[in-house]
Amino acid sequence: MKIVAFSAMFILAIQVAAAVPATRPVAAETLDGYFVSNQFEPASAASFVIARDQKAFDQVFGIAQVMRDKAHRLPPDAFDSKIIVAVIKRGNATVKYKVDSVNDEAGVLAIHYTTHSQASNTATFACPLILSTPRGDYASVQFIEDGQVVKKMDFKKAGAKDAAEPVSALPDPAAVFSVKCRKAEDAVKVSLDGNMTLLSITSPGGGIGAATIERKTDHWPAKITVRIDLQGLESFNVIAGDTTLRASVPSDSRAPNPLLHLSRDGKETAQLTSDDPYWTNIQKLDAQGKPVKDRTEKVACFEIAIPPALLAAQNKTIAIEWVDFFRE
Repeated sequence: MKIVAFSAMFILAIQVAAAVPATRPVAAETLDGYFVSNQFEPASAASFVIARDQKAFDQVFGIAQVMRDKAHRLPPDAFDSKIIVAVIKRGNATVKYKVDSVNDEAGVLAIHYTTHSQASNTATFACPLILSTPRGDYASVQFIEDGQVVKKMDFKKAGAKDAAEPVSALPDPAAVFSVKCRKAEDAVKVSLDGNMTLLSITSPGGGIGAATIERKTDHWPAKITVRIDLQGLESFNVIAGDTTLRASVPSDSRAPNPLLHLSRDGKETAQLTSDDPYWTNIQKLDAQGKPVKDRTEKVACFEIAIPPALLAAQNKTIAIEWVDFFRE
């Protein structure tokens, strides 16, 4: 009887073990110091990514450089042994993530995480959670957000370095924007490089000009930078609906750089400070595109990032006006 009972218990134990999927913790590193390309699914409230090589990764993310940069980024040879899985949340809120666990659950790479959102009335955000994990023989990747499965992606050609999830090709700039300059000799070139939308302005007609930019898509890109080939910036205005951002870069190096003001319905605010959502930095660049660091270097152009807060109202058009200190 004891032998029979033991055999029955042993068989039952095997059946129970077989019914329970094998779960194995997977080492995962959370990466930071990257921003999301405004060309990758910009209209989606949420995106999910598998990147198996650097090219696929660079189509989705760009490096965000800051002062005293201590970001945790990928090493150069990361994709020899790693893959990237990521989730991106977009909207009028910042999102913080907490990774609870990353497991191999019977061939499914399961990402368990929780989110915390903080709403904003002045800007839109694209907030990523980027994880680096070892390559493995996975059938799929599953994203479990706040206890709910929100996405399951087939892991095609698992472990193959060159098998990246498809990323949308960059659109034709003419399909994204329509541009009109006030003067025929002025021009605005639109470049979509996967990391940002760049508006390059040339103004040979005396250093005073204006242009109107109309979007043909549902939303403005998350990141728009203007590069204008002036040697001095007496006045630079970006107008979106009833709101105007007014900027000036003083020629006197002792003055603040830049001077920024905001006006709504003709009423101008006090000078903006760096903690204001409409604040932006203005860089002086030389002919090689490198930052000008002292007064002895010649300025070839200025680079201005349009604050996302200015585009949050999603007006169909924005107008840009400029005046060069050294106008003719």
